Amino acid sequence: MGEIKNVHDKFFKELFSQRENVKDFLKGALPAGIVKEINFDKIKLENTEYIDKEYKSDFSDLVVKTKLKNKKAADIYILFEHKSYRDRKVILQLLSYMLKMWKQDMDNKHDLRIIIPLVFYHGRKKWDIPLCFKDNFECSESLKEYLLDYRYILFDTNAFEIGNEIGNESDKRFIENVNLLTGIVLMKNVYYNNYSNLRYIFNLWAKTGFIKERELIVFFTRYIVETEDIDAGEIGKLLAEKLKGEDIMPTLAQRRLKGRREGFYPEC
Repeated sequence: MGEIKNVHDKFFKELFSQRENVKDFLKGALPAGIVKEINFDKIKLENTEYIDKEYKSDFSDLVVKTKLKNKKAADIYILFEHKSYRDRKVILQLLSYMLKMWKQDMDNKHDLRIIIPLVFYHGRKKWDIPLCFKDNFECSESLKEYLLDYRYILFDTNAFEIGNEIGNESDKRFIENVNLLTGIVLMKNVYYNNYSNLRYIFNLWAKTGFIKERELIVFFTRYIVETEDIDAGEIGKLLAEKLKGEDIMPTLAQRRLKGRREGFYPEC
């Protein structure tokens, strides 16, 4: 299980190491009111991880530095839960990051920065952890009034609608960024092993010309093979139709072998 989590972690980090993917994701995942406040031309990705040691096996994080339209600095803290079930510790890790940053601001005699917490969840089970911190306490509203509180934004791939050949309507938020959309669909599909979702993606690759991006096709196909209980031969056949007969599976096998020699891929 730890090895599979590691695959999800690496996939997420690679997908969101690309600035355009992060920008398009935030524009689609954040509430419209917040999107209007952000200057997306000022977005910068911070490589430093802030995950506490006890949470590293369950979460990955990404810090997006930006400016608001009023020129104030802001952090968007994205926490990725890379396991099949939701964990209540997520609310403590979010809080841990915010406290560290605000302490840093105070120590440097700066104004407290604005921090927007966002959780990216792609597990199988329904997310039932309260979005408001104080709602984790069982007490009267008169007591809650004096409790620490913050609210985080949830992006749950379970709620992301994917179109298929039957005619179901797909979620259009990320349709202009095939790279990002593919990553989100594949992270959703991990726990469903749905051929229909893969056909939707492969058809989208062919329709948009993305199929020519061979390095990315190998990257995504590798993730499918590493994480889903779907026959690699069937995936190869589906892809070959879109690649006009070219078989990328040998290339994929060579990449996996090379990666294992270098310690990049786990032995699944």
